[in-house]
Amino acid sequence: SRHISQMTLSTTSRGIAHLGAAAIIGDEVSVYPQQYKPGNDIFYDGLIFHDGNYQYEE
Repeated sequence: SRHISQMTLSTTSRGIAHLGAAAIIGDEVSVYPQQYKPGNDIFYDGLIFHDGNYQYEE
């Protein structure tokens, strides 16, 4: 077998890449279509419920 030394390989890829990232700490926001009418059974009192799954750091 032959030994190949100092061989350089070069490749190129072209195209569109869609990237996205998000870091969210805070409120959740729901986005609905303009014609959306919520039912009367939806109630928000502004209170936060913590069930122990959230870790606080000092």
